[in-house]
Amino acid sequence: MSKHTSTRPRRGRIDREMILDALLRLSQEDPRSRLTFQRLGADLGVDATAMYRHFRNKDELMRAALDRLMERTVLATAEATTGMPWRARVEHLAQHIAEAALVYPTIGQDAATLTTQGPGEASEMEFLLAAFQEAGYRDDALVRAYAAFDSAMLALVAGMAREAALDDHIAPGSPAPWVERLSLPNSSDYPLIVAHQEQLVALDGMSVYHAAIAAILDSIERAAGSDAQ
Repeated sequence: MSKHTSTRPRRGRIDREMILDALLRLSQEDPRSRLTFQRLGADLGVDATAMYRHFRNKDELMRAALDRLMERTVLATAEATTGMPWRARVEHLAQHIAEAALVYPTIGQDAATLTTQGPGEASEMEFLLAAFQEAGYRDDALVRAYAAFDSAMLALVAGMAREAALDDHIAPGSPAPWVERLSLPNSSDYPLIVAHQEQLVALDGMSVYHAAIAAILDSIERAAGSDAQ
C-alpha cells in the first residue's frame, strides 16, 4: 500500500476528510502514540474542540477511519483480482487487509471489535459473500461461511496490528515474531517443543496468518463440494 500523504489546512479550516487524513497519517508515522482529539487538533492547527463538529467522540472517529481503510483496501483488491477464481480473490483480500492493518496499526488493531456500518464494511462483506457464493455456497450456508472466515481473518489481523502498535522493536509495517523466545521450565517434559524450537522461533505473525487463512479456505472449499447447497 502506498504511503498516505496530506497537506495541513490553514488554522480553523478543517472538514471531516481532513481529520481522517490526519488520523491515517499519524497512525502510520507514529503508530505507538495515542491518537487523541488534542493531538489531531495540534497536527491540524486547530483547537481540539473543532473535532466535535464532525465526530461525536473518538469511537465514531475510529470507526470512520477503519471504514475508510477497509473501503480503499477492498476497492484496490477488487480491481487487481478481476477475473481471478474466488479463492485467489479472497487470498488477495486477506493479504491486503493484513498489510493495511500493519501500516496503520493504531486503526487496524480495532478491526475485530469495531462495526463501522459504513461503505467499507459493506463492500468487504459483499466481496466475500460473492466469492463464497461462487464457491458453491447458498442461503444459510453462505452466511455461515462468510461469518466464520471474516471473524477469524479480522481477529488475526487485529492481533498483528496490536502487537505492531505496542512493540517498539517491530519495524513499522512489519509483523511481529510469533514466538520471540522459548524458555521451558523442564525441557524433558516438552520433547516436541524442543524438537521444533528453531522452526517455532522462526515463525512470524504473517506466516502464521497465511497458514490459518489457507486452513480455513481449505475447509470452505471441501465443504462447498459436499454440503454447502
